Amino acid sequence: MGVRRKKRTPAIVPLASMGDIAFLLIIFFILASIPKGEPTLTHAEAENLGEIEQASVSVTMDENGGCFFQGKPVAVKSLTSRLKLHFEEQPPEAKNNRRVIVEIDKNLTYEVYKHVYSSVSEAGGIVMAQGIEKYGS
Repeated sequence: MGVRRKKRTPAIVPLASMGDIAFLLIIFFILASIPKGEPTLTHAEAENLGEIEQASVSVTMDENGGCFFQGKPVAVKSLTSRLKLHFEEQPPEAKNNRRVIVEIDKNLTYEVYKHVYSSVSEAGGIVMAQGIEKYGS
C-alpha cells in the first residue's frame, strides 16, 4: 500500500519588479559616486625659511613647461639621474642635505609638473619650497 503524495505546485516568483530594483540601484550608485577630476592642491607657506636657504639644489619649471636644474635647461626625463648624481657628488659633511627647492609656474597643470615631484622623490630628495607666479620674477 503506497502513500499518495500531493503534487507540489512550483513556487512562482514575480520578476516584474526586479528590473525596477536594478534601475534604482544603478541610479543610486551613479549619484553616490564621486567623479574623479583633476586634483586640486593647496600649498602652505614655508614655516622655517632658514632651512630653505640651506637647500642644496633647485629645480624650476617655467610657464612653457621647460625644466631647469640649477638654472640650466634639462629634460624632465633625465632629472632623476641628474639629482642622484648631484647628491652623490656632495662633500661628506653635506651628504644628508637632500633639500630641493622646486619652483613651478602657477599656470601649469598638475599633469605637466607631477613628473618633477616624482623625479625628486625617486632621487631621494626632500622638497623644501614650491611655487612661483612667473619664472624669473
